[in-house]
Amino acid sequence: MVLNSVANVGKALTVLPDYSVIACYLDNDEAGRAALARLRRELGDKAMDKSALYPDHKDLNEYLVATQPKISNNSKLKL
Repeated sequence: MVLNSVANVGKALTVLPDYSVIACYLDNDEAGRAALARLRRELGDKAMDKSALYPDHKDLNEYLVATQPKISNNSKLKL
């Protein structure tokens, strides 16, 4: 299971115990740390923190946008 939002942690806790590993790609802020702490209290070491993979970014989405190649406005789609 991959978890990348703190908004629905409470709802997710009803199904997460069925998974053997939960990779947490949460925000690099207090909300993300609080969500991870809650998940670890409820699920133990099954909740793995993956936010260290994008330390200079607010969250996984910001990291992914930053690592995508930029598309030039000069490029035209040719059919």
